[in-house]
Amino acid sequence: MENLHAVEIGADEAVPVIRTYIRSVPITRDHWGVTGDSADAEIAEGVVNHPVFRLGPVGS
Repeated sequence: MENLHAVEIGADEAVPVIRTYIRSVPITRDHWGVTGDSADAEIAEGVVNHPVFRLGPVGS
């Protein structure tokens, strides 16, 4: 088992991750209220309710 450290990333970094997720997992689109083609600002608004985390080794 590997121990990881989670750090919440800001909206600027989260938008491309969320966009890829929405495009890759279409069944979740209704939960976001946006599409993969929505403006970055529209997707960024969802970060408040759907945070994105970067995982790395403990101590990073």
